[in-house]
Amino acid sequence: MTIRSEGQFNTVVYEEQDIYRGQNRRDVILMNQADIDAMGLTENDTVTVSNETAEMHRVLVRAFDIRAGNAAMYFPEANVLVPRRADPNARTPAFKSVRIRIKRELPLPLTH
Repeated sequence: MTIRSEGQFNTVVYEEQDIYRGQNRRDVILMNQADIDAMGLTENDTVTVSNETAEMHRVLVRAFDIRAGNAAMYFPEANVLVPRRADPNARTPAFKSVRIRIKRELPLPLTH
């Protein structure tokens, strides 16, 4: 599901932080802690979020009070994951029911 932050009006982002959800940036995926644990991830791990439409790299995992089996990401950044087909009933893009895959990324090597 895609969500707007509190510092956003329609598609214009005025602030990187979201005080409603306690987030200080927008390149995050909000997940239930049980899902994070089941995937062997920890908070602030980086993942690739993908589906048949696109891939988003270096997304930070964040725990949030959301129903297990679901995830939320910020709009408009996550719009690349929304297929260009319309929901058959609503005839609008299916922003709230997009299937995704989450894959842990390896940490970037330290450089000196």
